[in-house]
Amino acid sequence: VTDEAVEPTCTETGLTEGSHCSRCDGATTEQQVVPALGHTPLDAVEENYVAPTCETAGSKDIVVYCEICDGEISRETETIDATGHNDSDNDGCCDDCDEQLCNHACHKKGIRGFFWKIIRFFYRLLNIQQYCDCGNLHYENSIFGKNNK
Repeated sequence: VTDEAVEPTCTETGLTEGSHCSRCDGATTEQQVVPALGHTPLDAVEENYVAPTCETAGSKDIVVYCEICDGEISRETETIDATGHNDSDNDGCCDDCDEQLCNHACHKKGIRGFFWKIIRFFYRLLNIQQYCDCGNLHYENSIFGKNNK
């Protein structure tokens, strides 16, 4: 009786064709073990991307799959630093997440913030520099020069 060959896979060994006696089950041609093929890696891909925020680190998985069996060969998680708050317009709020960064009246929302916006409008119109208690310069371009207190 013929013992059929078993093809090896990336992770499992195979067997060569063999044969055995149909009466006594004794092997006439023994099957030989064929080593596993091993994986054939594809280029790494990014998965599970989580964007960083102002205060929270982001992450992504770098994954390598096998070209032959599509099995996962490796996975590494990389973290991406939080971006940090950005207040390029010096309004006391983060430009990205709108979080209140300064607790002074000039940066408040609501009615107090509304009045300060009106005051700041006139400061800008009259080219008067206005500094917050937190040190932020509200209007950098003035007759006094840039960033002068």
